[in-house]
Amino acid sequence: MKVPLCCGMERSGSSLTWQIVKSIAPRSRPLGWEPNCDVQGWEGHPFDWPVKRHHYFGGDRPVIYTYRNPVEAFLSCRRVFGSDAGWSKVSEAENQPEADEIALKKILAHRDIYKSYLQDLEDGRAVLFLKYEEYYDDPVARIRKISDFLEMDPPLSDYEISILCDYTKIDKNIERASRMKSFNDERDPNTGMQAGHVDKSTRGMPGALMTKHPAFVHAVNNENNNLKPLKELCDVMGYELPQTYEKLQFNTNNEIKILQF
Repeated sequence: MKVPLCCGMERSGSSLTWQIVKSIAPRSRPLGWEPNCDVQGWEGHPFDWPVKRHHYFGGDRPVIYTYRNPVEAFLSCRRVFGSDAGWSKVSEAENQPEADEIALKKILAHRDIYKSYLQDLEDGRAVLFLKYEEYYDDPVARIRKISDFLEMDPPLSDYEISILCDYTKIDKNIERASRMKSFNDERDPNTGMQAGHVDKSTRGMPGALMTKHPAFVHAVNNENNNLKPLKELCDVMGYELPQTYEKLQFNTNNEIKILQF
């Protein structure tokens, strides 16, 4: 059985993937196990098992990489980063510009990360790409894809898959996240959940955030200000953005905040 490294774009279901891998992998790190990789911020063995990061993992150990429409990943990032980004003495509105900058930087970093894993795959490394939108409505397919990649022997039974589907369903992760006090400073070591991890209003549904913020999508399509790299990342990852939202209603004040880069 393979024990992969878990990597992913922020807000792309990487924590959900980690929950599944954690449920399947050995309960504790095998004696002598080393990640055999070079990754930003690495300081020996992490407290999390299996290993999960949003940075690129070098080396040849198998890796699962999750990714999502970059525009929606950014919009989701700005929500959680702006909620409690470490500034206890200022309002959320004052936090948001810096949170937006951090979110955009983190998402854009995945242009190189994504390309690096594509090259690794071409060079023979075992890399499993999980596209967020392909598995949102099909948790069984996601679990089978992961368990097949881990080379489970014997394969997971239908009953075991149903248990994992129940364990990782959105309602349970919303409830787990509600127990946390901070997104940025606190994480449940057993489930990876942080405060507000799942957007209750959209439930992470693909396309919901672009529908909610059409003016921002329009700005990205027109490569407004410094959003050109975000549009380029969509192109690299194969995402085509909607061209018009003429019939949709949206909150103008919220759109103005997002467009202030």
